[in-house]
Formats: sequence, structure tokens, C-alpha cells
Amino acid sequence: MSCHNDLRAQAYFGVINNTNDREKKAMKYKRTVQYACIQSGYWMGVLGLIGFSSAYLLENGYTNGQIGVIVAICSLASTVGQPVVAGWIDRSGGKQLKRWLYLITGSLLATAFLQAFLFPITRLGASILFAVDMVLLQMVLPLINSLSVGKEPKEGKTDFGIARGAGSLAYAVLAAILGKCVARWGARSISLAICGIFLLLFLSIHFYVYEPRELKARDVHREEKEKGFLRRYPRFCVTLIGCILLYISHVLLNNFTLQIVLDKGWDSVVMGNTQAIAAILELPVMFCFGWLLKKKPASFWFRLCGISFFLKAVGTLLVTSVGGFYAVQLMQMGGWAVIAVAPVYYIKGIMDPQDAVKGQSYFTMTNTIATVVGSSAGGFLIDGFGMGLALLFGSICAAIGAIILLAGVQRTENYVYRE
Repeated sequence: MSCHNDLRAQAYFGVINNTNDREKKAMKYKRTVQYACIQSGYWMGVLGLIGFSSAYLLENGYTNGQIGVIVAICSLASTVGQPVVAGWIDRSGGKQLKRWLYLITGSLLATAFLQAFLFPITRLGASILFAVDMVLLQMVLPLINSLSVGKEPKEGKTDFGIARGAGSLAYAVLAAILGKCVARWGARSISLAICGIFLLLFLSIHFYVYEPRELKARDVHREEKEKGFLRRYPRFCVTLIGCILLYISHVLLNNFTLQIVLDKGWDSVVMGNTQAIAAILELPVMFCFGWLLKKKPASFWFRLCGISFFLKAVGTLLVTSVGGFYAVQLMQMGGWAVIAVAPVYYIKGIMDPQDAVKGQSYFTMTNTIATVVGSSAGGFLIDGFGMGLALLFGSICAAIGAIILLAGVQRTENYVYRE
């Protein structure tokens, strides 16, 4: 009789455990889908504001040189603002994160609607608001990434890789749609599109549950005793320098793809195919990054991504056939796809809770700085010395950046947060 009771009890608790496992999986998928909506809203906003900035500003009467200056100024302004806002959030233990997200995304939404209204009336006013949105949008990325740094329940952890992959997919889909809209209805369709995009972003952030991680007493005391974020994480500072160099190489290859293709004697069709191949190749790595983290820690993948950046730069420099050029894009899987995801987990692993948002902010700044340097240096080298020297410069930057990452990235145990 006792044996039968034991079997019944085991069966009963087994059913409960199976039910709990299903609930945990459902919760995880729900949070990941919610966070994927946030990432999708952000990256669609990047496409509308930055990807189509030339189309918008050219129709408003600006020259290519003026557009370059506007984009550079917006990038520099966001570079100044990112660590300031991140510092305020970190000092609150992350409790102010959603308030700042509401403030910035609400401002994005308000200026987008005002910009769409002013477009037919005053092009100058609409252009100024467009630039303001560019600054705010670049400032919000580290805050969005930091949502995944919060204290999440074990049954509901967000898969950042899948969510980030959804952002890239949304970017690619909207690019095809918005390009046709601009061709048919002009630049005002960009203003109308970003209104809907920022509304999606605002609502997605509202419905995503975020709980700040708890600060321990030693973290608070150390905040008081030690001066300077960068002094507390010297190896992270070295890693940032390496990332800037890798991003410069990426900017040269990505922003001047058309010039590269034409210099090699091909046409714009090759450029379109190349960008499509690169975008598609990113997705498997992003979607499966959670599985990769079960095999090796984030630091392992982060350290190796520099090699892929270097191989892509050198491959682009040396390739002589269209097929070879397409094959070079395979390096996108180990380069851009990894560096878009791994640092979020890496920063979780090396930093204490009160520094997490600022860490994300400093990392985002490396891309912003590289965009300014890479765009200006690339244009100067191409015009003055030819494409060959520009690609050689990009290859050298990637090589140095890869070496710095191999030496500077410190090991993390796994993708789980430091407690």
C-alpha cells in the first residue's frame, strides 16, 4: 500500500513539475517576444531616421556635405549625452531607467508627430526636429539594452539574441517597404512612418516588466570610495579602444559599399545582393546566441569576433570576383552578428549592478565615435588616394582592434549576471 502511495505521489508531483516547466517556457517566450518588439521598434527607427536621412534631407534642400555635417553633429551630441544620462540612472540603482525611457521615447514620439505636421509648412523646422530625433534615438540604445540587465525572474529571462535578431529582421523588412513608399510619395512618408514606429516603441517599453537589480552594501560603499568608472574597469577601457577600431573598419565597408562595388567594376545590383546576404547571415547567430552561450561564455565569442572583422576587411580588399565578394560576407556571422549581442552579456558578467547602464552607454559610444571617424576618414581617403588605400586603412584598423580584443577582453564565467 505504501508503495502505491509513493508512486501516486511521484506521479502527482511529476505532473506539477511538468506544468511548471511549461509555464516557465511560456513566460520566457512572452518576455522575449515583448523585448523583441522593443528591439524591432528601435531598429526600425534607426532605419527611418539614419538609414533614410540622406533621402529626407536631400529633399529638404541640403547638400551631401551638409548632410554629413548634420549626421556628425547629431552623433557627437548623443555621445556627450549617453554617459551623463547613464550615470544618473546608475546612481539610482537602475530605478530611474524606465522613467528615462518614457521621457526619451515620449519626446521621440512628440517630435515625430510635430515634424510630420510641419513638413508641408516649414522644411527648416521639420529638419531641425528630424535632427533632434536622431540625437535622442542614438541616446536611447544603451538604455534599451540595459532593460535586459534588470533582475528578471528565473522563469522569465529574456533571450537577448533572439530579440536582437528580430530587430535586424524588422529593419530588413521595413527597408524594402519604406524604400518603395519614398519612391512613390516622397520624404514625408518617412515622417509618417517614424510616427508609427515610435508609438510601437513607447508602448512596447510600457508593457515590458523591468525590475532593477539589487545593489549590495559593498557596491554602495565602493561607489563612494572609488573615483571614476573607467578607473574601476581598466581592461574594459582597453576593450573599448579595440571596438572603436573594429567599428571604423565596419563603417568603411558598410557606408561605402556602393563605392567599393563600383571601384571593382560591378554595379548597384551587386551592392543590393551583398547587403541582403550580410543581413540574412546575421540572423542565425543572433537567434541562436543563447545556445552558443551554453557552450562558451560571452567573453569567448566577444574575443574572437575581431578576427572575423579583420578577415572581412582583408577579403574585401583582395577579392576580384563577385562570387568571392559574396563569400566574404560569411564573416558577418562571426563579426557584426556577434558584436551586436555578445557585449550585452559580457558587460553583465564583468560589472557590478550600479555600473551596468553606464557600461552599456560607453560601449554604444564606440560605435558612434567610429561612425564619425570612419565616415570622414573614408571619404577623405577615397577622394584623395583611392579605394585601395581606404580598404587597407580599414584592414589595419581591424587587425589592431582584433589584437586588442584578444588581449583585453577578460573572461566571464557564463552569461548569468554577476550577483
